[in-house]
Amino acid sequence: MGLLRQNTDAMPYFPPKADLPQPHPQPHPQPQPLPHPQPPPDLHRVATAGVATARAKAAAVNTSTVDTARVASKLSPPSVTAVQVPRAAVCQRIAQAGAVKLVLVRAPAGFGKTTAMVQVRTPLAAQGIDTAWLTLERTDNDVPRFLACLRQALAPIIGDPPAGDAPLALVDALAAQPSPFTLFLDDFELITEPAVLGLVREIIDHLPRRGQLVLGSRSLPDLGLGRLRAAGQLLEIDVEHLRFSRSETEAFFALRHAGADQRPLGADRSHLDDLHRKTEGWIAALWLASVSLERREGRSEFISRFSGSNQAIADYLAEDVLAHQPPPVRDFLLRTSILRHLNESLCSALLPDSDSGAILRQPEASNLFLTPIEGEERTYRYHSLFAGFLRTQLTQEMPSEMVRLHRAASLWYEKRGRPVPAIDHALEGGNYEHAVGMLSQHGESLLEGGRMRLLARWFAAIPEPYTRGAALLHVIHIWAICLSRGPWEAMALLEQPGFSATEDPKVLAHVLALRPMILAMMG
Repeated sequence: MGLLRQNTDAMPYFPPKADLPQPHPQPHPQPQPLPHPQPPPDLHRVATAGVATARAKAAAVNTSTVDTARVASKLSPPSVTAVQVPRAAVCQRIAQAGAVKLVLVRAPAGFGKTTAMVQVRTPLAAQGIDTAWLTLERTDNDVPRFLACLRQALAPIIGDPPAGDAPLALVDALAAQPSPFTLFLDDFELITEPAVLGLVREIIDHLPRRGQLVLGSRSLPDLGLGRLRAAGQLLEIDVEHLRFSRSETEAFFALRHAGADQRPLGADRSHLDDLHRKTEGWIAALWLASVSLERREGRSEFISRFSGSNQAIADYLAEDVLAHQPPPVRDFLLRTSILRHLNESLCSALLPDSDSGAILRQPEASNLFLTPIEGEERTYRYHSLFAGFLRTQLTQEMPSEMVRLHRAASLWYEKRGRPVPAIDHALEGGNYEHAVGMLSQHGESLLEGGRMRLLARWFAAIPEPYTRGAALLHVIHIWAICLSRGPWEAMALLEQPGFSATEDPKVLAHVLALRPMILAMMG
């Protein structure tokens, strides 16, 4: 099947002339009759085939060095464990998508991408639909090696492609398949070589109507996804589809503790609710928590303290996520971990010498536990466990930076008229004087807005010397305590010596309203 190749970027390289087979000297040919006129050749095809043929010869040399046993281990998905929650919603979503060319399963580490792909593959094989599987490695960025592995993976579907013109023959053989098939490529985030990505784009572009490619990746691959999306040929399965629902979390713990002597966690609904909320359905965290719970008696204490600083979670994130980031991205992640919400402007205030917009888009594309927040500005938040882990790392590696980062965040929010996060960051950075100044300015309006618990929390965080002599702040504190903790503690604050001697009419008005109300509440 002859196919024009418009995307020459898919060709790995033009080999040097010395790499091409050289013709042997031939005797002068005898004159021959002129042939009948022939149609002009497809020059693009000829040139493409020439490059591909040279590449095929290079591949023939290189494939001899490929470890056959290692390649064979890449051609099957991981074995199914006993603790596997059926991902019915994910499988149904893919089944209902119809004949899309590409299914992209994209999420950070530990969200069950491979398991979901295995569960999608199993019913296809049961229906007699041909499937092929290839787990990728960094070494597969070499074109000849990638081709060698892909040829072996596809052998059950297309047999052995004809010799020569290897890349085009592989694409053409797939394009000519009359029967439905699905090719699974896992760990695709490891593929970064433009030539290999170009070859995969060729495969996608020329898939037959009943052919489909399923990719598992942590990052957004450079495969022309916008064009596929616009054409209705892309189905995306992301974190929101892969994270465990509450019922799936319960099913996981039921399977995890099946046959065990201890009571399953699902029997303690409050424990299960807390753990599901803290992990946000992140499967790896639930697994690590379940392992830790098996070794502990006090479940309540463990779950209440479970966070990103938990040793098992921290080790997993340090080894499997943070260690693989380029230094600028790693630095960005650590320093912005103090933020509850992230956007380009705020991150630039913390990191003025960095291109925060470009770096922020990089973690977004790499799926580094960032969740978009709806709103006018492009804003994100970190997964709560990931944020906790990053903050612990920041405290250990750059403790002196905490004050500067919180001060920068506080000033950014204050300039934009947002006193609540501004005061929060001032307190977290130990800038109590600035926090008290903002509290004096905005305390009454927050009181009128019913923010009693927030005010009580702030006053508890401010050392007493910073509010000493501030009578207005003192009555705001009493209001907050009275309406959040009860009248007895409020009365003790009201009767502190020296406080009633104030002559500030605004403060006196508060006192006149507070005293009878507190007495009435005390009965």
